[in-house]
Amino acid sequence: MKYRLLALSISLSLGAMGCVTNQSQQTGRSAEQPNYNLPPSVHQTSGRDILSPLNRDRWIQIRSETNDDHMKLYSSLGTREWDVAINDARAYLAEHPKDRVAMTVLAIGLAMKQNYSLAAYYGNLIERYYPGYPETANLQGLAILNRPGASYQDFRKAVQHFETAFNNFPNQVASGLNLGHLYLDMANASAARDVFQIVRDRCGDCVESLLGYGIAASRLKDFDNAEKTFETILSKSPNNLTAKYYLALILNYGKKKPQEAVAILENLLEDDSKSNLEIKRKANFLMRRLEAQLYADQQNKAPTLQPELATDEDSDVITVLDSE
Repeated sequence: MKYRLLALSISLSLGAMGCVTNQSQQTGRSAEQPNYNLPPSVHQTSGRDILSPLNRDRWIQIRSETNDDHMKLYSSLGTREWDVAINDARAYLAEHPKDRVAMTVLAIGLAMKQNYSLAAYYGNLIERYYPGYPETANLQGLAILNRPGASYQDFRKAVQHFETAFNNFPNQVASGLNLGHLYLDMANASAARDVFQIVRDRCGDCVESLLGYGIAASRLKDFDNAEKTFETILSKSPNNLTAKYYLALILNYGKKKPQEAVAILENLLEDDSKSNLEIKRKANFLMRRLEAQLYADQQNKAPTLQPELATDEDSDVITVLDSE
């Protein structure tokens, strides 16, 4: 699996918050409804944000100001305090069994802690009590993908779950990201590109949707579109190392511009943080390779390196250039 994005959505749009109000009325609690007008917030299961409309300080403010119990539960997810979210949700369920929001927060918190099987268990409970809830199918897909020794048939089942969530609920983003990257894993770049295009429309060209779309376009050898997509990412997120790395791959192997690729890789490696170490390792290897190639070309000692000569270390290059 070259690039697996495991995402979960926290639906906090006005429509979703309307559901919170209705739930509050059903349980006899305060129906106070803060008018935050939040779009869906999407997270990776590693705990890193990929699309979050509010920063941590704002979520802390929401938690301190609101009297709505459900918003307090959601805020623990917004602040990325997964253990707090899990404990608070379990405590709330002890007093309010079958509460949909609490079960959802618990399931998402567990998934963010990579406890997918238990997250899927609570997802199944949500489906039993509240049929058709979009996050349920997404959780089930994640649980299947993370089974030990998952097979191709498991991937197909996961596709069905992600499709259910993504196609039946037009505000779903996370399930589309999962579906698109799973299609990439299954060597179906054309389907992945189509899914990522829909995700782009739904989330307003969020960076993660663009990354997926750019990778899919690369595999389809649509290098002009891929280059434009990665440049768009960098206009939104100038320090996105993944976008820089893939852009360098496109410039060298797709557009035959090794000097421009080297310049981008040099810029990428100027980042002295300890994040994205695997991307930096690959970038360093590729830059040394291209520098040696350029030197050899200048000395007329070797022809330009062709993609088919790439080694196993260049697996990403092969991934980009190989046809489906």
